[in-house]
Amino acid sequence: MLFQLVPGQKKIKETLSQNLKNKKIPHALLLEDPLSYGGLALAIGYAQNMLCANNQEQAACGSCEHCRLSTELKHPDLHFVFPVNTNKEIKKNASSEDFLPAFRSFVLEHPFANYALWASYIDIEKKRGTISGLDLSKLFEKLSLKAFLSTQKIVVMWLPEKMTPTTGAKILKTLEEPLKDTYFILVSVQPSQLLKTILSRVQKLELKPAASDQIDAYLKTIGTQDTLREEACGYAKGSVGNALAFLKKDTDGFLDFFLEWLRFCFNIHKNNNISKAIGWIDAFTLLTKEKQIAFCAFTVQIIRQCTYLNYNLSTLTHLKPGEKEKLEKLSPYINHLNIDVFEKEFKELEYYVQRNANMKIALLDLSFKIAKFIRIKA
Repeated sequence: MLFQLVPGQKKIKETLSQNLKNKKIPHALLLEDPLSYGGLALAIGYAQNMLCANNQEQAACGSCEHCRLSTELKHPDLHFVFPVNTNKEIKKNASSEDFLPAFRSFVLEHPFANYALWASYIDIEKKRGTISGLDLSKLFEKLSLKAFLSTQKIVVMWLPEKMTPTTGAKILKTLEEPLKDTYFILVSVQPSQLLKTILSRVQKLELKPAASDQIDAYLKTIGTQDTLREEACGYAKGSVGNALAFLKKDTDGFLDFFLEWLRFCFNIHKNNNISKAIGWIDAFTLLTKEKQIAFCAFTVQIIRQCTYLNYNLSTLTHLKPGEKEKLEKLSPYINHLNIDVFEKEFKELEYYVQRNANMKIALLDLSFKIAKFIRIKA
């Protein structure tokens, strides 16, 4: 994707373009992308700007050989490192190099995707994806060679927080003593998990939510229908990734599934309701990880829609047919006294899914918490 086509991020684009214009590109750059705002697409677009042979006004021309290869993610001087693990095809010693063809297809298909979607794409949902020492050994071997087409070499590392401790220590030396004409662009969802020594050696830029009209304009360029665009923008909350996930994922049935859980929680202390709640939890754990994350994001949106209804702001809601009536019954139980707790708990639940926590324990604990704060009425 071309750098300028990433929705929003005006300040970051200006900073990066100015660095390129003044030939003051940091040897290590960290893009903080907490919610699929477009960090990976921005990193690849910026790498293309740097490699372009006919760079004008700090923007890639899109037509030279460098641009063509960068667009296909096949430029020999553009290297990728990302979390992987063994699967049915790669049975041992998995590295980014083994999954590079899959990664290219994945990014071209889902430029604003998250880790859960990637894990599902390469069938490692039940494992923990990591960036290992083997990844860095292979990378350093490539970086030791002379650049093929360009005068510089660029490394895009996606989700560096998934480096093992030894890998983190290994890359630190390279960041401390950068190789000539070699640049690292790190794209992180949770930079707080990186070693402090790594954070101190990179230039940090934090991506911000894009405006709804910017997301809408992007969705228009990919041919999204008007009605779907409006719904997706309402769901996005500044994240292009969220908007695209809304369009691609089937959320039908999520609301009824969620309401069923809340009913079990509300009556959890009555006879048989604990066993019913546990039955619901068992059903949740059978969902794919991608579906679990989608459900968690969906619940946060539903909580917010209830707040709009409480304040008679139904024009701000983005609900499917039949959903409004159900939420009008739920909204009295979700109000200004407990909405912060609801939102915090459901965001934490998504974090637990991402981190491969024991979901049966996490959900049972949350069920008892919900039983308590769902009874707080305004």
